[in-house]
Amino acid sequence: MLKKIVIAVFMGIMVFALVGCSSVSQEEALEAAYKHAGIDSSKTKVDLYSQEMDDDGYSFGFEADGVRYKYEIDKSGKVEEYKKEKVETTSSTNSSQNNSTKDDTKTTQSNTSAISEKDAIAKAYKEFGVSESDVKNLKVHSEKDDGIEVFDIEFDSGEKEYSCEIDKSTGNIVSRDIDSIYD
Repeated sequence: MLKKIVIAVFMGIMVFALVGCSSVSQEEALEAAYKHAGIDSSKTKVDLYSQEMDDDGYSFGFEADGVRYKYEIDKSGKVEEYKKEKVETTSSTNSSQNNSTKDDTKTTQSNTSAISEKDAIAKAYKEFGVSESDVKNLKVHSEKDDGIEVFDIEFDSGEKEYSCEIDKSTGNIVSRDIDSIYD
């Protein structure tokens, strides 16, 4: 009887260990996000602008075919959360609209950004003199700060944490901060 109990406990521990170890890689998690979004990354140009790993799983931000996606994938490869939005771009028709009345210009500016999220990220890297290949834990959020629509950009590089806010309508940097990771 004791032998059966020991075997049952051992089997339970083995099953628990195997389930606990079933974790997908970052690449597998990214492929799960692409699959969920209906994107074949071998046939479609995908711009991966953020990726992060934490205790809960993986976070990805990418653009493809004029759509911006944000995904949260758990360690088992399951899609936990996702967000999808059409990318608004400024175009030459936008510049001709800016020559119309002041009221039309206000409407145009509130509906579109003068700077894309991708360009805002590039501007932040340039502002801090950081190479994209050295960046870790990139986080980008759209928010309103003191009535201004901004991209709130945060990332780590080397032993420092960088953050800045970039005004969506002008592309100007509104605030910037550098902290040591060890503070």
